Amino acid sequence: MSYYLNNDIDNNTFAHTLHRFSNDELKTLINDRENGDAKIDELIKDHPQIKKLESDREMLIASNKSLAEYNVSREPSYRQMRQSLVNSHKETNDLKREVESKKSKLEEINRQTSLDTTLALLQTAAAEAEEESDTIANKFLASELTLDEFLTQFLDKRKLSHLRRIKTEKLMEYVRKNQSSYNQMPTTSNATPPYPLRPAPPPPSFGAQMPPYPMVANPAPIGYPSAANTDFPFSRPTFR
Repeated sequence: MSYYLNNDIDNNTFAHTLHRFSNDELKTLINDRENGDAKIDELIKDHPQIKKLESDREMLIASNKSLAEYNVSREPSYRQMRQSLVNSHKETNDLKREVESKKSKLEEINRQTSLDTTLALLQTAAAEAEEESDTIANKFLASELTLDEFLTQFLDKRKLSHLRRIKTEKLMEYVRKNQSSYNQMPTTSNATPPYPLRPAPPPPSFGAQMPPYPMVANPAPIGYPSAANTDFPFSRPTFR
């Protein structure tokens, strides 16, 4: 580890310690298999740098143990926060899809509401112009307006009323087409399929002297085919 690389033991200190031993003591350390190794281990442990390394090692072990215990104690909270984040992410996606769906519906409603409002205002304006023209006609009949005044005012109001009415009809047709196309749009992919169509019945044959409509229990004649006149498939009914 880098820690031990940066804290290399000074060999000169060991050499200085060994210089204090005599030759006999050194020979004893080397040759005494029982006590020599223990003495060497004791010398190494008493070295200041070794003691410092041991102290640092104990401190690192205690620090790592404390940090591990703290991490273990925080694990339930971490798992809870992680699950909360997953739930929030899922809820956010659901809300996003809901907002997009409601936004599309709101845009369609706003567009339709705008058209409906415009149509209502245009219908009101057309009715007002027609009512004003009727008022002018009543004033003329009551001799409150001259002929020239009546013609000028009445024709202008009638022209305005007809123009607004034409615009109203065009806008009504446009709104009706938009509503029809919007209602025909598929809403869900698993909608119930329509019933199968059956072929239409064949048209009735008039060459076999059969009536074109079903028989009913009514004594009144309904136009049976005439055997005397084959040019026209029906005889003229006689009403009683």
